[in-house]
Amino acid sequence: MGGLGNQLFQIFTLISVSIDNGVDFRIFEYKDDMEKRNTFWNTLFKNIYDKTFKSINGPIYQYNENGFHYTAFPKIRDKSNNYSLFGYFQSYKYFQDNLDKILDLLKWQEIKKPYENKYDYKNTVSLHFRIGDYINIQTHHPILPIHYYKNALDKLIVDTCKNDWNILYFYEKDDKDIVDRSINELKNKYPNLNFTEINHDLDDWEQMICMTFCKHNIIANSTFSWWGAYLNENDNHVYYPDVWFGSAMGNKNLNDLFLNDWHKVTCNEISDSIKIKFLCGFASNSQCLESYMNVYDIKNRKYKNIEFVDDNTYTHLVIIGDLTQENTKYITDRNISSNNIIGFSGEPYEFHIIPNPFCKPIDVYSINKYVSEYFIGNKSDLINSSVFKNGYQFQWHTWKKNLTKEIDKKYKMSIILSSKKSMNGHAYRHILVDEILKTDMDIHIYGNGSEEHGKDKRIKGVFGELEPYKDYQYHICIENITDTEYNITEKITNCFVSNTIPIYYGAEKVNEIFGNNCCHKLTGDISKDMELITDIYNNSDKYTLNLNQSQHELFNGRGSLPEFLYKKFNNIKGFYINLESRKDRLKHINNNIQKYDFFKGLKRFDAIKNEVGIIGCGMSHLKCLELCKKMNEEYYLIIEDDLCMLNENHFLNFAKDFETIKNDKKWDIIVLTPRGDTQDEKIGKFKRINNNQTTTGYIIRTHMLQILIDNLKDGLELLYKGIHPDICALDQYWKKLQDKYNFYYYSDIFAGQLVDYSDIQKINVNYNDRFIHQSQY
Repeated sequence: MGGLGNQLFQIFTLISVSIDNGVDFRIFEYKDDMEKRNTFWNTLFKNIYDKTFKSINGPIYQYNENGFHYTAFPKIRDKSNNYSLFGYFQSYKYFQDNLDKILDLLKWQEIKKPYENKYDYKNTVSLHFRIGDYINIQTHHPILPIHYYKNALDKLIVDTCKNDWNILYFYEKDDKDIVDRSINELKNKYPNLNFTEINHDLDDWEQMICMTFCKHNIIANSTFSWWGAYLNENDNHVYYPDVWFGSAMGNKNLNDLFLNDWHKVTCNEISDSIKIKFLCGFASNSQCLESYMNVYDIKNRKYKNIEFVDDNTYTHLVIIGDLTQENTKYITDRNISSNNIIGFSGEPYEFHIIPNPFCKPIDVYSINKYVSEYFIGNKSDLINSSVFKNGYQFQWHTWKKNLTKEIDKKYKMSIILSSKKSMNGHAYRHILVDEILKTDMDIHIYGNGSEEHGKDKRIKGVFGELEPYKDYQYHICIENITDTEYNITEKITNCFVSNTIPIYYGAEKVNEIFGNNCCHKLTGDISKDMELITDIYNNSDKYTLNLNQSQHELFNGRGSLPEFLYKKFNNIKGFYINLESRKDRLKHINNNIQKYDFFKGLKRFDAIKNEVGIIGCGMSHLKCLELCKKMNEEYYLIIEDDLCMLNENHFLNFAKDFETIKNDKKWDIIVLTPRGDTQDEKIGKFKRINNNQTTTGYIIRTHMLQILIDNLKDGLELLYKGIHPDICALDQYWKKLQDKYNFYYYSDIFAGQLVDYSDIQKINVNYNDRFIHQSQY
């Protein structure tokens, strides 16, 4: 039977089944357990007490609950029989459709009315600590850590854009000492919140009613506070823990316990550091981690604000190769968002998708289900998925500790070939070696495929790790599959480590990763390629390349996995402003804007609605700026929900160029949709602008937050006084700042506003032609 929360589930389910089947219901008055739990026949359930009984005549057909998840009841065919329900039935789905009828039976509105003025509920959030008997049964019902309450309060403040709530906290009176310690810790972290403990003169059922009046609810792993949130008639946010039961309860299916619009909150500590775990499809996860740490010479598993972990403290996952069924548990067990999961195939399409003897095909279904982006060396059009993308795959290569700048080499040139001939690159190496052996060029030939080409002294056979590279000025390197965009392997990266100049046949976009002077390129035309190789051999000094940039890119730039992950997961913070009524705009932001990494760090701000649209817009920007002040970043991004892309290539270039100037102190604000007067000052491709009159999107430095806040407040005050918006609306009034402070825009215009209905102007608008031609102004 259990306590109040459990009894409510059982009674509501019973009544709902009776309504659905048109039969009467009865409730045993006694408790069918040994626990000393209260019953509520004189209080909460007094209006259905006449439905209780102590015994029943005749046989009873018992229906047993089928697992913790919701299971629809079978229809009662013979209504002359007696039936009993046995179980907890902890899902709202058992009674949701009949909720109003059940509450009417209880005379719920009448019962709760005496408590509606107990507290200032409009400004109050309930918070529940469930301790009590949980102390001795934590393998079944764990006590929630303080991290859960901190995470829930953090989310509450962001979701409501309000940090001065009254927190009405609930607990059992005997737990006061434990709860006081937690409350003191919360008070220290949230000085603007006011913490008030529930009046313990109220019975538990009365306390639950008080929960239902609160504006929002932070519940514990307890059916008591679950009901306090569920019976809340406000448009409330409900926050619940991602840990409900302990390990001794097994893996229960909780999908039907929580409502879809409730917010799951992690019980783990959230730190500023990103903790990444590798999931490997062809080696153990631990081996994969150690290999990458060795490649990049990362001693303590830390890179900037990233920590690479081998335990279960991870916040992000990186898949290398296939996502195996065994490794999916690391996603599902922690409910990791797909935004925090990326992957790299390790092979091009031909190896990883098409079944072949050399590589197991990947699980395309699971990758589409769990992963935000999966980079493959050559994505075929046959993969109809936005998750799969062409990209460099950061395959293992020789360790950073072997990096050399040595340019005086003992030998001129080398090549490696295996015995394989299945792929075009495999076969072409053999063709090329046959042609080389017809010449007198002293090109050394390594690999287990070299010996089938005879006993020539130039054939060196099997080799140690860097033997074909470190003593050679040039190395001929040919990828297994040569007609890809990004399938770049150790065949060329080992050259960079050894400061050996590559003569390369492979990925089309190798220069994009390692610089324009990273290699000399072969074509696959044996006649032309032999001509180039011969010329390089005979005139080696003429073909010398400085590989400093390639070495930098390999370990610190575009070819460095730690640097890639740092940029991938450290997106600029800020907000996108969206009215609740504009679901179309929300869909636009999610599908068309946040598909780009640059915008993935933005959180939704529920736009403030005002009869005067321009006032609501100004208030929304003001609140976003005030929320940014509570963060600890160098700069922030704020956009409105009608921001749209006009030129994707320009945007991608902007994102790259912003990385080069983001720490330049010359700019204060960068506007994404410029409409003003271009000035002479420049920072690369960024130009200064005055009289800019759009706030559709802008990046703002921390030191400018209060300056712009004060400006917006002054403008809003004038609007309240009836001054025309052409003078004091936010996109007009901030012009006052633009002579003194440095506003810039990107000269290759990439963004505009949706051609759409304006909630402010009450008409369809189109300003994009003006944005595109900004450089003419």
